[in-house]
Amino acid sequence: MSTLKAKIYKGRNEMVGATALVRSLPNPKFNAIGSVVFLDHVVEKTHDPKPAELPDGSFEHPHRGIATFTYVIEGGVHHLDSNGGEGIVYSGGIQWMNSGNGITHDEFAPLNLQEKGGKFHAFQFWLNLPAKNKAENPDYLAVQSEDISEIQLPNEAGLLRVLLGDYKNSKSIIPTFLGQCIYHIKLAAGKSTQLLAKDTWQYGVYTIKGNLSIDNNINVAPLEIAELSDFGKNITLTNKGEEELDFLFIAGEPYNEPMIAHGPFIMNNEDEIHLAFNEYKKGKYGKIDYSKVQ
Repeated sequence: MSTLKAKIYKGRNEMVGATALVRSLPNPKFNAIGSVVFLDHVVEKTHDPKPAELPDGSFEHPHRGIATFTYVIEGGVHHLDSNGGEGIVYSGGIQWMNSGNGITHDEFAPLNLQEKGGKFHAFQFWLNLPAKNKAENPDYLAVQSEDISEIQLPNEAGLLRVLLGDYKNSKSIIPTFLGQCIYHIKLAAGKSTQLLAKDTWQYGVYTIKGNLSIDNNINVAPLEIAELSDFGKNITLTNKGEEELDFLFIAGEPYNEPMIAHGPFIMNNEDEIHLAFNEYKKGKYGKIDYSKVQ
C-alpha cells in the first residue's frame, strides 16, 4: 500500500498595484496541477467607502493561450474585454474568460461597491489551453453564486462548491478542455471527507483558513499549496482543528503538450510567443469599450 506524499510550498507575497496577494503557482517546487499553471490569492481586505472611479485603462492587459478564472469569495469584480465580453459577479461568483487566439481585458471593483466599501477576497487561476483551443476565438462567461452547485457533505461534514468540473451528479457550467476540477470545500471541526482519485490525474490543495490533514499523513497550513503523489483510490481530507477549515481542492489530467510562457501569453513554442506579441502590438486583439461602465 502506497503512502501519500506531498510537495508543499508557502506562497510568496506579491503586490500588483495596490493589491496584496499570495502567489502559489508557479513555484520552485512544482509548476502546475493539471492545466492550472498560475494561482493568485488576493487576501481578504476591507476597503473604505470612496467616490466611485471609472476605469482609466491602466490595468488593461492582453492574454493568449489560456483561460482566466477569477473566483470571488467576497466583494465583486467587473469584467470588460476587447471581444465584447462584459459582466459583474459578486460574492461566490466566477468570471471565466477563454483568451484563445488573443484578447485584452480589464477587471476592477464595481462602482457600487467602491461607494459602499467592504471586504474583498478572491482567487485567480490561469488554465493552460490545449493547442487546438489556443487557436479558437475568445469567449467569456459570468457565473453568479446561485449558479454554482453546492453539495452538503455526508455526516454533516461540511460544504463542497463545484467551481469547475464535476462532483458526483453535479457539474459546473464553465467549459473545460481537459479533465479537471476545482472545488471550494469547508469542513466542520473534527470532520473528514473522502474524494475519489484517478491515478492518471494530478492533485493538489490550497489551504485558505485552518490546518488541513490529508490521509493522516500530510498537514497543509494556511496559505500553503501542496502537490500530492502516491495516493490511493481515495484521498481523505480531515479537519483536526476546533474551527471550520476552508480550502481549495484542485485536480486534473496532466498537460502533456510543450509549454512556453512569457508574460501574459502561454503557447506551445517560441514562434507562437513571438506571434502573440507581434499581433498584440499591431492591435489585432481589439480595444475595450469602456463606455459600458455606468
